[in-house]
Amino acid sequence: MEERHILKKRFVYHLVKVFFLCLFVGSISAHEGNQEKSILKACDKTPYVSRAKPLAQPPPNYPRKALFNFLEANLLVELKVNKLGEVEDPEVVWQHQTGDYRFKPGDHSHKNIFVRNTLAAVKRYKYEPRKTKEGEIVESKEKVLIAFRLEGYEDILYIDNKKFDKILRESRRVRDHKSKKGIASLKNIIKSIETELEEGDLINIEKAAFLYLKALTLESLGAPNEEIRKVLLDSKTNYEYEIIETLKGGIEVKSVTSEKLNSFGALLLADSYFRDSDYENVEHELIHLFNSSRSNIFSQKRFLPSLLQLGIASYTLRNWCNANEALERAKVLSKSSKVTFPSYLEEPLKYAKSQVK
Repeated sequence: MEERHILKKRFVYHLVKVFFLCLFVGSISAHEGNQEKSILKACDKTPYVSRAKPLAQPPPNYPRKALFNFLEANLLVELKVNKLGEVEDPEVVWQHQTGDYRFKPGDHSHKNIFVRNTLAAVKRYKYEPRKTKEGEIVESKEKVLIAFRLEGYEDILYIDNKKFDKILRESRRVRDHKSKKGIASLKNIIKSIETELEEGDLINIEKAAFLYLKALTLESLGAPNEEIRKVLLDSKTNYEYEIIETLKGGIEVKSVTSEKLNSFGALLLADSYFRDSDYENVEHELIHLFNSSRSNIFSQKRFLPSLLQLGIASYTLRNWCNANEALERAKVLSKSSKVTFPSYLEEPLKYAKSQVK
């Protein structure tokens, strides 16, 4: 127990430094989503590959026009993986993007600005081809969700609610102010959010957004983890099953806002659980995130602290493959991000690797 306590204490100190670096660089990211599993994908030891397994997924470049206009998007791509693991005939079959209000009525020049870069990136994907139970390599059709996100815009949610936009602007302005005036402003923001939740005629996704903003504000106020967690879980019940369209084949797709709430709500929940040493729920939230939302998340500096949290949680729970995979990826990401990998995690990484069968 003493060793685990020291491990966590050192990590919390390191976490503060890493988050500063991640938020300061303000990088831009794109990612891909897939089905959730109970363990990290790399730890799935099924005897055959029921679907083509991604090996390399270079993220698409962010289109300049989208970047200039602060646009974000989700795109669903259908593709064929041949017997060599190469991608053939990728096609965007659905997309959703933000920011229509930034363009004049009738101006549709922004409607497909994510498509070209998305297809160019997907054509460079490499897969382990699908195998039958008999071990035969076969072609397969796959679907991937590509999501373009502006890092640093985690709390910018698009719900077409003017009161939310007003409260959000005020929240972003004072969230880091620790003066008496700043704290008073944050408390007033909480009151405004609660008024909207009680009196506003809100649909589910609007409730989810207000609750998420309330959790962020409570975090700035230093509220107890349990209080923050309750608000986040209330938010989750309102966005978790928020579907905007069901496509051919029963595929359900979500808005940019739903996906952002799913991703960054999970990060806040996991962080809250980690600080309370609830490692089972840390694993649950982060594995759900890494498996279902962001395959390319492992190359994004913003998620380095979460990989470290998952590594420590899985190590403590003796889930060696998860621990090894998370810490290995964190080490690689630390190097590419020019952030020092915590030296106190070198031995746990080495031990976890020795336990993987």
